[in-house]
Amino acid sequence: MNRALRCMNNLQILKLSADNDAMDEVTSLHAAAERFGIMFNGVVLPHLTHAYLDVPMSQEVVEFVHRHQDHLLVLSLDTLGEGRGNNSLLERDMHLSSLLAVHATSDIISIVVSSWLFPRVERISINRFDNSSDYVGVLNTVTTLDSSQDARLALDLYRKGWNVELIEAVSSRVEWITEVNFVCLGGTDDLEPINMEVVLDARRCLARFFNLRSFQWYNDLEYDPPEFFSMDKAYEIVAIFGETCPSLQYCQIPYSPLWRKIKDIWIPCEEMESEIFLDDTRPCEWMLEQLAANSFPKCKELVAYIEGATEKLPEAKEVIRRFRTRPVEPLGNDKRRRAAEHLMRLGEKAGIWSFNCWLEECNYSDDE
Repeated sequence: MNRALRCMNNLQILKLSADNDAMDEVTSLHAAAERFGIMFNGVVLPHLTHAYLDVPMSQEVVEFVHRHQDHLLVLSLDTLGEGRGNNSLLERDMHLSSLLAVHATSDIISIVVSSWLFPRVERISINRFDNSSDYVGVLNTVTTLDSSQDARLALDLYRKGWNVELIEAVSSRVEWITEVNFVCLGGTDDLEPINMEVVLDARRCLARFFNLRSFQWYNDLEYDPPEFFSMDKAYEIVAIFGETCPSLQYCQIPYSPLWRKIKDIWIPCEEMESEIFLDDTRPCEWMLEQLAANSFPKCKELVAYIEGATEKLPEAKEVIRRFRTRPVEPLGNDKRRRAAEHLMRLGEKAGIWSFNCWLEECNYSDDE
């Protein structure tokens, strides 16, 4: 492996992982670190920008990072299993002048944030917080980073449970961050349903952030939400969060899809970076029902925004007219529903949302 790496002069992205079978074959931390460390000896990859190293920590790994400190953009150090190695080896001076994102376990993050310089970092992802670990100490190290008005920092925090206390700690210590993702680990057997009143109480924490643009709080597994959850309730809570934290542009709460704010109007999103609700049709179905029934909380404002954003589209004027003039009653009015579908298609063409819960193209020439 070492010889192969030495020949990869044009390599830009490196992903190396110590699988469980290989880890089981070694009997000590030292042996594991030595076995996986040898592949990094003397390796120089002049074009390397992304390094994902899920291997036991060793002097060779640290030296490898040091040799590439000037041009690494993304670095992941996730030392898995019993063969974690000696993480204290990371306690040395490094200046990663180009680094934009770092991902590591909580113990490694505490070391590298305290010991290294990465003036351009924009995202810190902290994996495998143990419930017993001192996350307050980890967050305190993050507070040493630039907290000026111009600073942009996103935090991804992966931890078991619903993490209500972690949200409190983050809002109290790094209230200047621009994005935070609380990824709650565990399935239905591990997580008791969280009451919506408990979720709503998090607005106290949102009030402390003064530059936050994105707040996501969700479980890492996809499963059906509890019966007490509704999209109407999700909208209500998200709207309150938005009022509490005016800088907020994206918001997600447990059991809910992501919501996006446009001109003080919150709309649900179907496509998400978190990759957990990619098949979720609730946003599309909810918006369609809300528009068809004329019950969307800011329906007039939304229609006016769509009208302004699509004024150059030839069909826009007629679609807007039909939506505004189609009567809501009787309940289930097919023409009103089609008018709502046409409006949603128009919004999609304007890039306001991207919904995929129907396949057919809307026919704008339906009967009056």
